[in-house]
Amino acid sequence: MANAYQSMEDMARDLRAGKLSAQELAERAQTAYEATEPTLNAYKAWNGATAVKQAQAIDTLISTGLDLGPLMGLPVSVKDLYGVTGMPVFAGSDQALPEAYSHSGPVVQTITQQLGVITGKTHTVEFAFGGLGVNAHWGTPRNPW
Repeated sequence: MANAYQSMEDMARDLRAGKLSAQELAERAQTAYEATEPTLNAYKAWNGATAVKQAQAIDTLISTGLDLGPLMGLPVSVKDLYGVTGMPVFAGSDQALPEAYSHSGPVVQTITQQLGVITGKTHTVEFAFGGLGVNAHWGTPRNPW
């Protein structure tokens, strides 16, 4: 069973050993999101229901011995600067960028090729300009650490 402080490496090992399931990880991410998002304001978009469905399918693949890489079955959040096919990109602005920016680039393609489970897209400062984490369009996220 995973805990909040377990490393991704340990989670990946436990997935492959059958001590943990991708579905369990996705459901835990969903539960954490629901419990903390009103306070943390971390996500521009959440993809939890789809993530759970993907995780269920990945569990089946893992049970056959398939291993597509270290991210397989692990929940991953992507900053809203990156395109994820099927999800809009705002890049911290108040309007979605044109459709062309929504296609997955090399970073997201690596995650999806390894069957990492993209749970959502996190907020960013507008167009990634600035280091304070403040954005007039969506407010300031709270870092729980």
